[in-house]
Amino acid sequence: MPKKIKKPEVGPCERGYRITAAAGLVASLLLAGWLIALIRLVDRTESKVFYISFFAVFAVYLIGSLMTFIMGIRAYRREDKTGPLIQGISGLIGCAAGIYNLRTALLLLFTALGLDKQADGLTGNRTYQEFIETQYSNWTLLLAAIALTGAAGVAACVKIAKAKRN
Repeated sequence: MPKKIKKPEVGPCERGYRITAAAGLVASLLLAGWLIALIRLVDRTESKVFYISFFAVFAVYLIGSLMTFIMGIRAYRREDKTGPLIQGISGLIGCAAGIYNLRTALLLLFTALGLDKQADGLTGNRTYQEFIETQYSNWTLLLAAIALTGAAGVAACVKIAKAKRN
């Protein structure tokens, strides 16, 4: 009679990482949608609600990326799991891209709230339109980081589904 090979169970730290990465997937999808809309509408809309909601989703993504990275390190340190650590690096990349784009997100928030003096401090000696036009490469970087974070979230969802099935 053949022996059944038991797969190692998912520990509590790895489970926490997987849940955080799945939540990061949701935040990635939301931010990707908002960012694509922003790229298309930034020079055509002055909706305060749109810019404030963009900043809120951006902040959730930034925090989620940081938490994904921290939970990946935690799973590695406590349970010696390298998978969450390697996938958690995508959270670090997402967080770095978010920090790189933080000035633009703050500019949009300050503009929406009518804090023109603070917004002018972020643009330097360029006009708002000139500043926004220079940000498209930064937004492309952010979209790439969102895709990477989303891929880690999909992998985490698959791992959760497999663990529940067994």
